Parts: sequence; structure tokens; C-alpha cells
Amino acid sequence: MFINRICIAVILTAVSAHAGIQELIPQLTSSNLEVQTQARLELLSVCSNAGRPDTEDERKAVAIELCELLEKGQPVETVLRPIIWNLERIGAEESVPMLAELMDHSDPNVRDDARRALVANPAPSAGMALAACLNSRKARSVEDTTGLIYGLGERREAGASKLITGYLESPDDALFTAAVKALGMLGEDHGIRIMAERRSKEKDLRLVQLNAALFATDHPGVFERLFAESEPIDVRAVALLG
Repeated sequence: MFINRICIAVILTAVSAHAGIQELIPQLTSSNLEVQTQARLELLSVCSNAGRPDTEDERKAVAIELCELLEKGQPVETVLRPIIWNLERIGAEESVPMLAELMDHSDPNVRDDARRALVANPAPSAGMALAACLNSRKARSVEDTTGLIYGLGERREAGASKLITGYLESPDDALFTAAVKALGMLGEDHGIRIMAERRSKEKDLRLVQLNAALFATDHPGVFERLFAESEPIDVRAVALLG
């Protein structure tokens, strides 16, 4: 009997949050800025409450509701983006398909919000979705591509180095920089090897970025290699400290 009461309480709490979010939509799109702001705060409160420890059923119910609302052609700035921001806070496995779909949205801000939400998402499928986006043949802007590259680095997504090393050959400095930083965060053997080989083809800032990324891996072999007598004194000094 006690367990049944707990289950009923959980369900009622989830339903209450569900209804509350639906009721906030007209307020989020209100022309009155104060009403709109208050609605955003209430949405944040509902999601923060659902994301507290030991409330997985409630969190999932709220996240699913948010994803369902994203499917209804909501206004971008007043509804769509605030919902994605909250999914970044509480979303997990259930929100990955919707966020992945939004990676192809026409609005660049929505695409980046969805990417950030996937980077923060704890589900392994979120990393797979980011990798699939980067690996697809769909034409993407430099901004979108750099975001995907850096996002995989932030997640420390295992195996992502093989998707990223090709961008070290890009003439675009933004893509090159994103790739170098991501490979440094990943610290995988494949990425380290390709960066080390690339050093002989680069100079000036690009070479400095490669060195910094290699040191960022904290790999013992990197410090040994960059302490060689053939290396510049400043590089050897950092390698010695490492």
C-alpha cells in the first residue's frame, strides 16, 4: 500500500508539471515583456525542480513534454530556444532524437543551442548524434562544423579523433583551431600521432597551437618527443616542466 502511494504521488507530480508547461506557452509568446519573463522563470523553475536528485520519473516526463512541444512549430525566440535551454539542463536519452533533428534547423542559433544541449546530455547516444552530424555529407557552415568538432572534444567522445584529424588539413583557420583544441582535449593516440606529424607542415600560430594541444594531452611520450635537442628552446622548456 505504501509503495502504491509513492507511485501515485510520482505520477501526479509528473502530470502536474506536464500541465504547467502547457499553460506557460501562451505566456511565453505574450507581447508583454514582463509576462514573458515571468513565464521563462516559471519554466526554469519547473525544469529545475524536475531535475533535482532522485526524481528520474518526473525529470523524464518533463523532458518528454518539452520535446513534444518542440515538434509543434513554436516561435524560435520566445518558445523554441528557451525549451532547448532547459533540455540542456535536464535532458537525457529521451531528448536526443529531437535535439539531433534540430541540428538541421534553419535558424543558426537553434542549431547551436541543440548542439550545446547534446554536448551536455549524459546519454552515449548524444555523442553518437554529434559524431553522425559531423560525419554526414550534408553541407554545413564553418560555424556549425567548428561547433561539432569542439563539442566532441568537450564530451571527450571516444574515437572522435578519427573524425576530426582530417580538419588539420583545412585552410580555414577556424576549422584548424577547433580541430587542434578538440584533439588536445581528447588526448587519443590517433590524434596525437597525426598532430605530431602535422607539425612539420605548419609554422607560426598554427604550429604554436599544435604544440599547445599536444602538451594539453598530458601524454608522457609527447613531453619526451618535444624535449628533443632539435626542438626550439621554448618548446623544450615546456616539455621539461611537463
